[in-house]
Amino acid sequence: MKYTLEHSQSNIVMNLSTSIITVLLTFLCTGLMANWLIQRWQYRNWLNQQRFLGAEKQYEALKAVADDISKVSAKRLSAMFRVLSALDQSADRLEERRKIYSDAVDEWNQNINSFQYKTTLYFNWGMTQRLEHDINENFVKIGGRIERNIRIKQINDQAKISDKQEILSQLFKLQGILGNFHRDMLNVVLQKQASTYQGVEIGYNESDLQYFSTWQLIKALFITRVELFRIVLTSFELEKPARRRH
Repeated sequence: MKYTLEHSQSNIVMNLSTSIITVLLTFLCTGLMANWLIQRWQYRNWLNQQRFLGAEKQYEALKAVADDISKVSAKRLSAMFRVLSALDQSADRLEERRKIYSDAVDEWNQNINSFQYKTTLYFNWGMTQRLEHDINENFVKIGGRIERNIRIKQINDQAKISDKQEILSQLFKLQGILGNFHRDMLNVVLQKQASTYQGVEIGYNESDLQYFSTWQLIKALFITRVELFRIVLTSFELEKPARRRH
């Protein structure tokens, strides 16, 4: 009887010890797992924040380039219109407009190399080509004709400018070219703004499956009209598709 009681007490102690150890190990493992998950979650949040800041800086740089080109090119074009109109006015007015035009030309020439570099860096090579051939070359060509007429008027204030209307037509054409260029730059800036702050909507189709996570692909299997399935990705997520994200 005594042996049975002692044996029973021993079993109780062992079972209790085992239970305590199990609870402690479970608590320890749970704590370690929770800590690992929290650290991983914090790291992913930090990484996403850094990516967002990078995308935001890229957007701000893109916008700054577009603003600078728009401002300086508009200033030069306006000065060209004004000095052309002054060819039929007094010598003093012509000289006043000529100085404004000269300052605008100097500002453009000082920035054109930087504009070309930044346009290639933040936009694309096609935009750089348009900036050089469609805009800068026309500035030089039309500007040369205007400057030739200014010299004629400086020599002889009564001289008639025979090609003024032709130059004016060229300026209006250049104004249209500049307008299209600025519009296309603005579209790129707005797209970057939307992808940075709002995200880009991606539809479920074969060419974009790389952007869908495994869970999203499984979810798509149970959607009746899968062509309507959409996900929204940030700009940095677009740069690193889900099929390659870890």
